[in-house]
Formats: sequence, structure tokens, C-alpha cells
Amino acid sequence: MSTVAASQDSLTQASPSYAASAAVPSSPVAAKGQSIEQSVKMFRVFESLRNGDTAAISKAIREQSAPTDGHGSSSSLSLPSRAEGTSILHLAIQCAELPVIEFVLSNAKPGPDAVIDINGRDRDGNTPLHLAVTLGRAVVVRTLLDLPGINDSITNYNGQTPLDLARTPDIFQQLQLARSIFIDTNVKKIQQLVASGDLVTMEKLLQDQRIKSCLDVNGGDLTTDPIVMENGGTLLHEAAKRRDVKLAQLLLLNGADPFRRDRKGKLPQDYTKDDRTRAILKRSPAAAAAQRGIQEKTILAGAVAQPGSSSGDNGMGAKESREMKGYLKKWTNYTSGYKLRWFVLEDGVLSYYKHQDDTGSACRGAINMRIGKLYMDPQDKQRFEIQGKSSVKYHLKANHQVEAKRWFWALNNAIQWSKDEARQEEQRSTRDQEALKQAKIELMDKRPSKDGDQLSLTSSRMAAKNDAPCTFSIHSLRFS
Repeated sequence: MSTVAASQDSLTQASPSYAASAAVPSSPVAAKGQSIEQSVKMFRVFESLRNGDTAAISKAIREQSAPTDGHGSSSSLSLPSRAEGTSILHLAIQCAELPVIEFVLSNAKPGPDAVIDINGRDRDGNTPLHLAVTLGRAVVVRTLLDLPGINDSITNYNGQTPLDLARTPDIFQQLQLARSIFIDTNVKKIQQLVASGDLVTMEKLLQDQRIKSCLDVNGGDLTTDPIVMENGGTLLHEAAKRRDVKLAQLLLLNGADPFRRDRKGKLPQDYTKDDRTRAILKRSPAAAAAQRGIQEKTILAGAVAQPGSSSGDNGMGAKESREMKGYLKKWTNYTSGYKLRWFVLEDGVLSYYKHQDDTGSACRGAINMRIGKLYMDPQDKQRFEIQGKSSVKYHLKANHQVEAKRWFWALNNAIQWSKDEARQEEQRSTRDQEALKQAKIELMDKRPSKDGDQLSLTSSRMAAKNDAPCTFSIHSLRFS
């Protein structure tokens, strides 16, 4: 019986307070309705994983991938079948050392047809990555993220991604960096495909589930045209400007919004005078399908679609492009240098906390983006600086230049959006003041006529009153 050497990876790599809540079960827990025989077999699989018994593990993998008997289970079942979710990889992550997990992964691939699906979900909807994150196994998380085909954007049945479950700075940064690099790589790839006109490859790319979850086709980072970029337009704006009908149709069929406006309020159709391109953007089946899909997504998100617009934001002001959260290193002083802090960019305000779990309490500092000024360090692409009111200034450093770029982009969008909001509020205030002033003028125009009538009536009464004594006086003179 061959065994795998134990690794140095510990299940308690996380902080002491977290490790207590991330304890690995000492024995398998029988699923509801599971027979005693199945429970015994499950226990044996756990034991083989813990002991590194590769022969028993290989047998368990073969049995789990065996054809089912029509009731969702194999004839020699030692684990719940793939149709029921939990795989031997899920179990290995809960109890095995890293070399054992790597041995199991040698039989794993992405996709439901694989012997072991690295993105498969268990009864709670958790993927192996969910479990590794929840247990605080940083080395296992890194190993999983290095696998081709891993999808870190899958949600469990509570709607949580692995990033949502990350409670330690190390694991959160690993996940955030992996996502940042994935987005940056595929943004560049899409830009290259647009430039070369390879729309077939681009269509396959846009159909990828991880791309759909992580990449915003309505974001401003996909554009390459300087004018479109400066105006905060989308790739659909650029397609309209280039009169590229095929690209426009492809984008519309993959979630592009034909009613998304740039910072100057222009729709994609406003970027061209070509009738055919305008017709595609306004009345084509692709445009109608895109609009229906976006409206359904908006309604499901709990928002009401506005007439003439599928979302309340436009272009660079889109909420997802101006909000972000994560760990950054903040300069404290020359004695302590950079310290890891949790930053939250939301609703036009950048706040920071000592740790992610402190977000329920008061923040340690905040900068309103309406007065924010942003600077990227020309020598170090991982560092940037944001200034607030008077002497408030944050010197920040990401753990990778791609991550720094994403933060810089989000902060820049938030600053632009906040300043646009401030201008709109000022315009609304000016309009309200003008309306109030006009109302007062109209009211004053009406009052003089009424006062004049009252004054005329008063004068007449006074005149009548003054005339009366004179008459009596004359009469008295006559009678005397």
C-alpha cells in the first residue's frame, strides 16, 4: 500500500481566532438519508485521504466515476455520485494534506464530464475553492487558483463566491489578485481580437462563464479609441464609431447595453451617422434582446428600469465600475512603514479599516471622492496616492501592479461620478432657486393690483367719511 508523504501545509494557517471556526471534521458526517453502509464507506474514504493511501484513493475515484444504476448512484458506491454533488476532491480539501490533494487533482479537470470536476458543487453549492477558502487553507487556495479552468466566480446556494467567504488578508489578496490578473489578461485579449477583427474567437471568449461573471462588457476598460475613452464610452460606442455592424451585433448578443450613455450623455447610436449602424443599435433583434436581458437583470437586482434607459448609471458612472473593496498597504509613518488595511470604495467615499471584520464599526478614516485627487507613482506601478481635504492624504500600495491599476481605475471613475453628481446637484439647486425666484416675482405681480384695489377702496371710504361732516355742517348752518 503506497502512501503520500505529509506536507507542511497546516489547516490552522489562518489567525488563531479564525482557525477555531475552521476546524476540519474528525470524521465524515453522514448525509441526511444516507444508509449505514454508505456512511461506513464514506468514513473509509476519509481515512484513506487522511493517511495518503493512494491505492484506496484511486479505487474511490474509479467508483465515483462509474456509470450510475439509474438512481443517481453506482453499484459499488463509496461516495455520493457526481449527480449528488460531493466529490472526493471536496473531501480531500477538508481532511487531506497538500500532496494528497495534488494527487487527487491529477485526476481532475474542469467540466461536468471530467472524472473529478474542479468546479463541481456539493450539496450546499460549494466548490472545492469555496471549502479551501472557508477552512483558511491558503496553500490549497493558491494551488487551486493555479489550475487552468478554475472558476472563482461560481456562487454557492447562498449566492456567495469564494471571495465573499474569504476572511483572512492572505486568502483575500490571493483571490483578488487572481481575478485582477484574469480580467486584465482577457481585457487585452478582447482588445487584440477587436483590432484583428477575429470575432469568431471573441464570441467564444465572451461565452466563457468566468468571463461573463468577471468582465463587464459595458465597462469602459475594453475600449481603445482615445475619443471614446475620454468620453467614458463603451466598446459598443466604439463599434458604432467604427461602423462595425458585426462587432455591434456580437456585443449586443452578449450583454452590451444599447442605451448606455457616455459622460456627455451620448448613446452608441449618437456616435455614427451611418443609417445601417444606427438601425442595428436601435431596432435590430439583437438590440431588443439585449434590452430585455438588461431589464430582467435590473428587475431581479431589485431596481426599477427607468424609461429610455436600462440602468440608472451611464458609462463610467456604472456602479460596478466605481465600487471596490479589498486589502491595500497604507503608509503609516517612517517607523512602521506600510501596514495592511481594509479599504472600501462605495457611494463616492473611500473608507478604511484595520481589518475586514471591522466594517461594522466606525472607520479609521475616509475621503469623499468629490474633493479627491488621484496620482499614480511614475516609478512604482504598485503605488498610488489619493488626497482629500486639507492635509488628508493616503499613500497606498497594492501587492501587484494589475491590482493597483484596478483600484486606480475604480477610484478615477468614482471621482468623476462624484463630481458629475455634484455638478448635477448644483444645477438642480440653481434651477430650484430660479423657479422660486420666478414664483416670488409672479406673486409680487399679483399683490400690487390687490393692494391697489384695497387702497382705492380705503380712499373712497375715507373720502366718503370726510364728506359727511361737511354736509352736516352745512345743514346745521342752514337750520341755525
